[in-house]
Amino acid sequence: MKKRTGQSAAESDLQAFLSEAAERFKPDAAVLAARIDTAVQRYTATSTTQRFNAPAALAMQQLQERILEGWRYDIGIPQSVYLAGSTGNISITLRKPAELVEQEITDLKRQVEDEYHRELANGQERELDRLIQDAANETQRRAEEAAAAELEAMRHRLKDMLLAGATV
Repeated sequence: MKKRTGQSAAESDLQAFLSEAAERFKPDAAVLAARIDTAVQRYTATSTTQRFNAPAALAMQQLQERILEGWRYDIGIPQSVYLAGSTGNISITLRKPAELVEQEITDLKRQVEDEYHRELANGQERELDRLIQDAANETQRRAEEAAAAELEAMRHRLKDMLLAGATV
């Protein structure tokens, strides 16, 4: 009876721990939306342009090709055209096409969402590993206590047997 009660108590403790861990690692839509918004803002602030650097003739060819692909020259970009005097290279900064920006933002959102879910799953794994380690430590401690108690009982019985044998 006592073992069954202890086992059901352990199972209820385990169930409570698992419920608490599941609640703690449940995806939060607001957190995910904030992460996505931050990533998109960072992307739009830093990654909607690209710099091309090449010798003058090749740079003009690349510029023509990129413009035909939808890339746009924006004079408002600081140092949008830069001529390196000693090397003869031209550096040109162009805006990415809207379709490419939209595709990259879509990919970025998917990456952020996947990373968030991986982070939650890894957190759950760490909690389970900690629980398993705690259970293993507790089992080892109990086994050591039981072995020490058994050793003490055996020592006591042998001592009693020796004392009883010496008096006979």
